[in-house]
Amino acid sequence: MLEEDSYASSNRWPLSFRLSRRKDWGLHNYGLTNLIDNLEQYAYYGFGAVFSAGSDSLPLMNTLESQRKSGEFIGPRVLFAAGMAPPNQGPNDQFLTHALSVESRFGETILYGLESPTQAREQVKLVFEKGFKFIKIWVDDRGGSRAKLSPELYTAVIDEARKLGIKVFVHQQLHQNAALLAPGTHGFLHGRIGSDLHQDIAKEIRAAGAFVVPNWGFGDLKGRKQ
Repeated sequence: MLEEDSYASSNRWPLSFRLSRRKDWGLHNYGLTNLIDNLEQYAYYGFGAVFSAGSDSLPLMNTLESQRKSGEFIGPRVLFAAGMAPPNQGPNDQFLTHALSVESRFGETILYGLESPTQAREQVKLVFEKGFKFIKIWVDDRGGSRAKLSPELYTAVIDEARKLGIKVFVHQQLHQNAALLAPGTHGFLHGRIGSDLHQDIAKEIRAAGAFVVPNWGFGDLKGRKQ
C-alpha cells in the first residue's frame, strides 16, 4: 500500500500520470523533462531498472543518471546501449530518421556504422572509451529493406566487446540465432517465440547463458483465431 506521505502522493508526482500528454512517439517526446516524467511513472509501478537499446544521446543519458543518483528525481536506473549496424542501416525507417535527426541536431553519433572487421573493432573501442556498457547490433535485413550485417562484422564486434567487458545484444532474424551464439552474444531483442523457436535452438540459447526478450508481432497472428 502507498501511504499518504509516499512519493506517489506528493506534489512532485507528474501530471501525466493523471492525464497523459503523450499521444504518439517521436523526437519531440525525448527531452530530459519528459524522460524523467516517464521514469517517475516506472518507479511508481516498481521498476528498478529500464533498458534503452541503441538510440540515445550519451550526454543526455549521463545527465539523467547523474540527476537520479543525486536525488533530483526518484526513478529506476537507466541502462542504455550504443547502436551499431551497416552505415545508415539497421532500425526501421521512422526510428532511423529520428536517430539521424538527433545526430544532426546535437552533433554526436547515435548509430555507429560498421564497414569492415578492423573498423568494427575500432568502433567498439570508441564506445568503450565513451563509457558504454552495452552494444546493440542490428543484424537482420528487415525483409530486404536493409543491408544485412555480415558474420565477419558482427563476429568482430562481439569478440572485441567481450575483451572489453561490454555485453552485446542483437536484433536479428530467428534463423541466425545459432550463428550469433557462437561468438558470444549475450541476448536477443525482439526474439520470436513461435514454432520457429524450436527445442534445439532453445537449448543452445540456454547453454550459452543468453536471453531472449519475447516478441510477438501482428505478422505472427496471421491464421490464428482471435
